[in-house]
Amino acid sequence: MAESLEELEDQMAEYRTAISVAKRRGDQAGATQLRAELREIVKKYDRRLELDEMEELKGAEAPAPRGGNVEPPQP
Repeated sequence: MAESLEELEDQMAEYRTAISVAKRRGDQAGATQLRAELREIVKKYDRRLELDEMEELKGAEAPAPRGGNVEPPQP
């Protein structure tokens, strides 16, 4: 199953922390690699956000049921 927005947000926060640690240690190559991985997570997050928004729009565009009777009439 696709990751939720919350899971992706958590991953992004972890990567940002790891990038900060790598920079403090002077590991520019490590920080660069982590930034590349973070960009991929951000792309996933953006796609997930778009999909969620499209799902909401589809739900909002569904026609409302007409009339008060939702069950078919009984013979």
